[in-house]
Amino acid sequence: MCGKNTKVLCFPKDMVNNLKERILQIADEYPTVTNIVLDTGSNDVSKQQSEVLKRDFTGLLNTVNSLNAAVFISGPVPPVRGGDERFSRLFTLNKWLISACTDHSVLMCDVWRVRAARIMAVVTFPRRSWDNVY
Repeated sequence: MCGKNTKVLCFPKDMVNNLKERILQIADEYPTVTNIVLDTGSNDVSKQQSEVLKRDFTGLLNTVNSLNAAVFISGPVPPVRGGDERFSRLFTLNKWLISACTDHSVLMCDVWRVRAARIMAVVTFPRRSWDNVY
C-alpha cells in the first residue's frame, strides 16, 4: 500500500554505481518522500568484481546517509537458476550487506532468508501443500 509520501521508481538495468549517482536527483525531485527502498546489486554480480561492488555499495550507503528520508536496502534475492557461482556471489554479498548497512546505520531488508525458505518449501513439499506456505 502506497501513501502520498511514497513514490515507486524502477530502474531494472541500473547498477549500484548508477543508483549512487541517481539517488540525490531522485531525492531532490521528490522532497516529500519519507521512505526509500533501494533494491540493487544483483546486476553487478555478473561483472565478478566483488571488491568493486563493495566499494560502490559503501559509496551508496554514505550518500543515502545525507538524505532526509529513511532508507532501506533490499538485499539480493537468492536465484532459482544461474548456477553455483552466482548463488555464492549473491549469498556473500547479502552477508556483507548486513554488516555494511549496520555500520552505516541504514536499515536492510534481508529478503534472502524469507525467499530461501520459500524456495526450500517448493522443493520439499508437494505442489498441493506448497500453496499454504507463506
